[in-house]
Amino acid sequence: MTKKKIASLLLSSVLMISLFAAGSSETKNTISVMGNGSVIVDSDIAHIRVSVLTTDADASLSAQKNADLMTRVQDALIKIGLTKADFATSNYSIYENKPYNSKDGSYGPPEYRTSNNLSVTVKDVSKTGLVIDTALKAGANQLSSLSFSSSKIAEAYDEARIQAIKDAQKKAEVLAREAGRKLGKAIIIEESHTYAEPIAYAGVMM
Repeated sequence: MTKKKIASLLLSSVLMISLFAAGSSETKNTISVMGNGSVIVDSDIAHIRVSVLTTDADASLSAQKNADLMTRVQDALIKIGLTKADFATSNYSIYENKPYNSKDGSYGPPEYRTSNNLSVTVKDVSKTGLVIDTALKAGANQLSSLSFSSSKIAEAYDEARIQAIKDAQKKAEVLAREAGRKLGKAIIIEESHTYAEPIAYAGVMM
């Protein structure tokens, strides 16, 4: 029996709706209500960014070491099922650094640091840990970021909107009934929505 963590996204939609409400007289008014809807959708895509950092007294050697390690990382990821289309390098840089000695205030000989990032898209979130572990063991020496998303966000927002409309309609019907009015069609609909950070749920997989 192993434990499994599922990252979920909370999507919310808020609608401000003004509806026509007619009374028994000739006076015509509106009722404005706010409807809320929210949907939790499981993440099915992981976005990982790892970094390869190398240092050498020679700039070209520092760059070569970095290139070799990055190749090893990419080859290792391909061996576990990823393709070249699943990752891309970015933010490549080489800069000179002179180590500072705090004891005597002197600077040591210059060294060159090379940095390169690898962004990886994992379309099976159950492999997120494996991908990170593989990249670090192959030569990446820093996990820069980890985030999750879902391929079903558009559908989830639509569901949240439907919930918000139903919620607003119900509130408006109660207000109209208690005020002795007859509810008509919506005149104005304004929407705002939120996207919450992934929520991690711990579960158990037999």
